[in-house]
Amino acid sequence: MEEGSSDEDTEKTQKPKVQFESDNTPEATVIKTDDSRLPKDSVPEEEENTADSNIRHKSPQELNDLIEIIKKYTVLFGLKSDHWRELDMKPVVKFFEDLDEDVLTLFMHKMKLVAKIGLPHVSTDFIFYYLKRKGTEIIPSNFNEEVIFGSIDFSADGWTLKLLQEVYGPYFYQSRHLPPIIKNDICMALHEFLGNLTVIHFQKFGLTVLYLPNDGLEKSVEEAINNVDLIKRWESVAIRWFKQIEKVLKENETGFIESLRNPSDLYTIWLKRLHNLCGIEHQLKLPSVVKIIRALNNAGSSFTEPLITIVPGLVNAIEEAKRNLSFLELLIEPCKGLEYITSPAEIPAKIPNIILALSIIWNCSSYFNQRDQMTPICLSLSNRVLDICSSHVNIDDIAEGKAVRGMTQLQECIEGCLKYQLTYKKLINACNKHGKTFWDVDDRVIFKHCELFMDRCRDVLEICRDMICFARMDETRDIQKPMFGGCQGRKHEKVMNKLEEKYKVILKQTFKHKKLMLDTESMEWNEIMLKYRQEVKHIESAIENLATTIFKKVDCIERGIESLFSFHQFLYKPSMKAFFQRKYAEVLQVFNKEIISTKTELAHRRMKKHPKLPQFAGAAFILNSKMEVLKQEFDMLNGTHWLPRDDMVYLIRENYESLITLVKDRQKEIYEEWYSSIDHNIPMRLNRPIIAVSSTNPGKLVPNFDGYLRRLATEIRYWKMLKFDVPPTLKTFYEKSSTYYLLYNRVYAFTRDYNFLCNVLSDSELVLFKELVLLVDDKINPALTTVTWLTPKLEKFVDECCQHSYYLRDAIKEYKMIHLKIREYCNNIGSVMLVTVKKDHKYSYNELIIEQANHR
Repeated sequence: MEEGSSDEDTEKTQKPKVQFESDNTPEATVIKTDDSRLPKDSVPEEEENTADSNIRHKSPQELNDLIEIIKKYTVLFGLKSDHWRELDMKPVVKFFEDLDEDVLTLFMHKMKLVAKIGLPHVSTDFIFYYLKRKGTEIIPSNFNEEVIFGSIDFSADGWTLKLLQEVYGPYFYQSRHLPPIIKNDICMALHEFLGNLTVIHFQKFGLTVLYLPNDGLEKSVEEAINNVDLIKRWESVAIRWFKQIEKVLKENETGFIESLRNPSDLYTIWLKRLHNLCGIEHQLKLPSVVKIIRALNNAGSSFTEPLITIVPGLVNAIEEAKRNLSFLELLIEPCKGLEYITSPAEIPAKIPNIILALSIIWNCSSYFNQRDQMTPICLSLSNRVLDICSSHVNIDDIAEGKAVRGMTQLQECIEGCLKYQLTYKKLINACNKHGKTFWDVDDRVIFKHCELFMDRCRDVLEICRDMICFARMDETRDIQKPMFGGCQGRKHEKVMNKLEEKYKVILKQTFKHKKLMLDTESMEWNEIMLKYRQEVKHIESAIENLATTIFKKVDCIERGIESLFSFHQFLYKPSMKAFFQRKYAEVLQVFNKEIISTKTELAHRRMKKHPKLPQFAGAAFILNSKMEVLKQEFDMLNGTHWLPRDDMVYLIRENYESLITLVKDRQKEIYEEWYSSIDHNIPMRLNRPIIAVSSTNPGKLVPNFDGYLRRLATEIRYWKMLKFDVPPTLKTFYEKSSTYYLLYNRVYAFTRDYNFLCNVLSDSELVLFKELVLLVDDKINPALTTVTWLTPKLEKFVDECCQHSYYLRDAIKEYKMIHLKIREYCNNIGSVMLVTVKKDHKYSYNELIIEQANHR
């Protein structure tokens, strides 16, 4: 920003120094003016007919010096030395040589420097201007005295105020050509406009600047008193001063603190207030202000008394501001700890020192010892806590699908707010016990926004849970899509996929308003959340209907748990928890019915028997198998850590454990029944020939092993599988039972071969193999009479019998094969033709011989 001034010593009127300031306001303004808008006395009274009469040609040296001054003073954004070389200097030269031109502007347009007589007709953000009075010749020596220069940028109010107040205003105030009434009306309206513009301009800087008119200040008090119109205009200005000062003083009473974000900010506000009050006091002591007040007072104006009486109030307000600052200074150091906190978990440690400082202020300050004054400070502390919590939550991460991280952050915020409230209440109660003044601040007002913020956090927590439930958005683990068994499984999966896509659309629409989620000042979020819950409710209903259809076909615990696992991500959603707990209870009831059914069978001894299992051990084995199935189902229930715990689980556990006891007791009873029915005289049953003639097929040989012993060995084997002890009297038998089993199979093998060989031989063939058959009979005959299952070296005898039977079998097999081949050869010989004879042909002997030879 450049500043310029122009003074004219030759005239009676003196133009004050002008300073134009550039402010960064959001929009640029371009003003177009022409000569017709200037007061008539600014236009020369005599104007020649030719344009050349107002042209004052300059020497090259003078033009060069003036252009260098222009280059020196001009300040534009992005202006470089290269721009001056490309600049068309004709408007600059015309501005200095033509006495009728009073405005020169320079500005950047399309990255080029442009000079123009008058204001530009194109939109531009920044203008640097030079003003001179028409008819004034400019030379390098009088440039600073005759030329006003400055800049125009986005701040329309700032440069408009300066332009009107310092440049155009004096023309109207000092004009002698306007009728008094019109001049007075114009000046009065100009004061009103400039007064409002002054307030608007300096209000954004937090300053109260009294509008000081340039109207009649050059006159003495006595001269001003005689000018009735001037006194009236000064009265309007004095009224404005009084209203401005009164408004500033009343800010203290009405509560000018609306929304502090940190208790220490109150110190800054009171410091600014003190500076503003001191600034008003300084302005009231300015000579011009004192002159206006003295003139109004001498003129008998009734508006000076309120202005004079308000000064003591101003002084008291300054003293009060100083006292309040001394108390508020106690908050600066404790509140610094809140400025660098990034986690809600750190909040409770910083609160005690701040509460202690507030307690001191409450007990010692006469101003802040009131609910209306202390409540905003406590609210600012809550606001700072909420700012820390809000910055801790990254809504963008949640929108990208990081639901678990968002839930952690939101939970930390809720815990931080709760701990803050608890710490505050504990410290205030302690201060009330030891302080001299009771803390009379409503906690509900202080924590109102905290409660609302926690509600918003819970809303977002609900959305995060729904993201995991309905959209499987969990960055910590990979949640598989729901999978269903059965012939309708694919159909159910398609329904779930459609519901997931539908939820993602709802989620996307909701996160379009993510800026409102934690904004406690906005009530629009309540409607958005209500709409979200309604749409999610429709999805929940669809999922519940699908689950009802699936669970209708559940008839076993395994299928029920598989179905529950398909919906496991919905089990922890509060609105669906009750529904799936009922389904979980139905699955548990299926398992409980199996337990009750087994108990009933045990009580009535209705256990089913398997035909291929032994009588006693088989029954115990069936019980054990049933318990194994129940154990697998029970272990499956225990392994479902993802299922919510239900009271019925404990009842089922008791029923299952009692069933185990009942089954074990029943197995012991069966074991004792079996043991009491055992025939312990095992050697007597083994002392029998190993082979006997079949009673059902006469002439056939069969192994002669006691069937009771076979059943007994099977019983013992099954009892061993059930981990029951073998009775001592049966240990020897059970240890040899495998040997007896192998011997029985060998005996069965050679008796089967012997019976088969006897069946395949005819009577004539028996005669042929008589000697071999007799050899086998001689070997087997002792097994029919003297060789028993207790005979020593029984294995060797059985092996020899098997060898003889194998030898006989091989001989008969070879005989049968040769017999088949002979039969095949005979059939071939019988089918061969000796000669081929033509039908109806008479052969001679020689022809027959030749034909037969050819056939062969």
